[in-house]
Amino acid sequence: MTTDQTRALTERLAQARAAGDAAAILPLLTDDVVLVVPPSLGETDRPSLQASDPDGVALGLSGTAVHAFMHAETIRREVQQTLVDGDVSVQRIHMTGEFKAGGRYDNHYVWVFHWRDGRIHRVEEYPDTLRYAQMNLTRVGETGSPTS
Repeated sequence: MTTDQTRALTERLAQARAAGDAAAILPLLTDDVVLVVPPSLGETDRPSLQASDPDGVALGLSGTAVHAFMHAETIRREVQQTLVDGDVSVQRIHMTGEFKAGGRYDNHYVWVFHWRDGRIHRVEEYPDTLRYAQMNLTRVGETGSPTS
């Protein structure tokens, strides 16, 4: 893929993510897509955070997964920067929102998307893990609500 093709697909992905549209994200994913989070989150053994199925990855990228513990209408994602080189794109994103249990979510992410034949085959998610800890989000309980 060329850098321009990857940039156009990354913009399409960003629009679908901003709209919370998992159905629009799904066709952008390969059947063997993998979503990887940093080992520092201590939960890489959980399928929901080390997802390897397109539906789960689409839900994660659309933000639908956090609706269990955050007010959906309060969630904001601001793309601060997009870098593209060949078949890899990187986005810096600032995400904010309100927890259903009270309190504010405010974190920064770097997302790395690896594209193959016009579809994403690997996603790397790098949140600010110190901010996670400060918000008592070092672990997410099975119910999807923040726990310490």
